[in-house]
Amino acid sequence: AAVRQPITASAPAVEQQPEMRTVTIRLNVQFEFNKATVLAVYGEQLQSIASAMKAHGDIELVLEGHTDSRGSDAYNIDLSSRRAAAVKQKLAADYGIDAERISSVGYGESRPIASNQTDEGRARNRRVVGEMSFTEVVVD
Repeated sequence: AAVRQPITASAPAVEQQPEMRTVTIRLNVQFEFNKATVLAVYGEQLQSIASAMKAHGDIELVLEGHTDSRGSDAYNIDLSSRRAAAVKQKLAADYGIDAERISSVGYGESRPIASNQTDEGRARNRRVVGEMSFTEVVVD
């Protein structure tokens, strides 16, 4: 007589996709009045951006320079461009980021984030900002 073997069905293996998340890092470097010098206090922000750029070699960064409303439009466009270029230079020279991956633009006083009627507002407007996003695997 034939021996009957029980039939066992195994479920097909389901490959579990890793959980992903989008990470956004923002840079906000403030400047003193009429200056384009990156202050040392922003080193931690610059290091964070540089580390992410090194880990994700395809990411490019756009730096946007801004001024307060004091000075002529032409002067402020130049000053804001110099500020953005100073941050780019610092990332390249001090943190080893390829300058080709960073673009910089100056907007002068055309994009304020605060009132130019107060010292505090003008100080907030003297800035270089940048933002980068990347996707990474969530590690528990």
